[in-house]
Amino acid sequence: MRADDAPLPPVVLDPVTQIAGWPIRPVIAVGDGAGGWIDATCSFAGFELTVGPPDDHFDWPAAALTVELDNRDGRWSVYNADGTPARFGPGTPVALWAATQPAATSWWLFTGVIARTDQAADDSVTWECFDAFSDLAQPVGTITAGVDGDLPGARVTAIVAAAGRADIRVRAALGQATLAAVADDHPPVDQLARAVSSDGGVVWVDADGTIRSLDRHWRNGRVDQARQWLVTDNICDNPAIDAVLAGVVVSTTDDALADRVVLENVAGLRSTAGATTGRFVWTETDQIWRTQADGNALAADLFADQRIARLRLDQATAWLFDPNQPELWQAVDWRLLDRVSFGHRQRVSGGGSVNVAAEVLIAAMHHACTPAGGWSVEIATTRATGTHVALVMWDTTPYTWDDPDPSNVWS
Repeated sequence: MRADDAPLPPVVLDPVTQIAGWPIRPVIAVGDGAGGWIDATCSFAGFELTVGPPDDHFDWPAAALTVELDNRDGRWSVYNADGTPARFGPGTPVALWAATQPAATSWWLFTGVIARTDQAADDSVTWECFDAFSDLAQPVGTITAGVDGDLPGARVTAIVAAAGRADIRVRAALGQATLAAVADDHPPVDQLARAVSSDGGVVWVDADGTIRSLDRHWRNGRVDQARQWLVTDNICDNPAIDAVLAGVVVSTTDDALADRVVLENVAGLRSTAGATTGRFVWTETDQIWRTQADGNALAADLFADQRIARLRLDQATAWLFDPNQPELWQAVDWRLLDRVSFGHRQRVSGGGSVNVAAEVLIAAMHHACTPAGGWSVEIATTRATGTHVALVMWDTTPYTWDDPDPSNVWS
């Protein structure tokens, strides 16, 4: 767990014989209908957890968890014998985490509620679950959250409370642009996105169920990760590499690329940055920053970050129980917006190859786990951040000050 995580629910862990020998085990905890929790992991046939990806303006959807259970003993049936609904139906809380065996260290993966329960003829039961953004995607009528002059952190808390969900834990970045208080009939999740994007920030539901936001400097990544991994797809001769991932697709696209930024707020103020004309235009309208100075500063910051095309990973898979990488199971702790350093050996124009590295942020994850098939984590990332570290310099003499090559200008 991370320093500011919500505590795990109290649950007695059942022995799970079908995953004996795994270094970690999943814990699928479900509310018992009476304020307590029970462990459903002994019955699990598999689960899939999908987190992200964000849309083209960095708004994240609700995380989705699907759990398949063996129900031959009737424990997880949808209905009781008299036809009344059983206790494990829509609205039942579900928590998923990973724990070492024996359970000494744990890592949050998901917190949410059951939205749908299916019972099949083969006596299997499937739960479809979503995190708090699913609840907040329901319209609640027109609300005016906060007051004029709020900073984004205060506004996030005010929106959650005004939506009647003050029970949801919030950890929001303070931000710097002051916001106008406006009546809004959009679903609360859209109001959250509007508030933080008016300061260039992002908001999401973390693995422990906490609504978190970061300010306009979110591309610097999280500060709570204990370890920044150095991963690769094709460099196997560098001892600094932490993990070799499979199925990696490296892309450079025009997503989020901008040679012109145009922002407009609800009062009709307009702020621009970059070229007066351009092919790649980043536009945000209906924003709620209040002053021209705030809008101008935000436009300049967005343009500074988005004016350069950079690589990203569209997919990369870690098989947590790879016998050739016995420590790779620790990647179960990866979360949204964690920093990852990616190294890649690529062919260059004119022949030859060069090793490059870039820092990327995790923007999407997909966990797939079955007792027979093991556990995989597939990630996708943002464009590379402004932090770049070359593994091998272009003259093949890293950080040498007395290289006799006259083209070297270190001194």
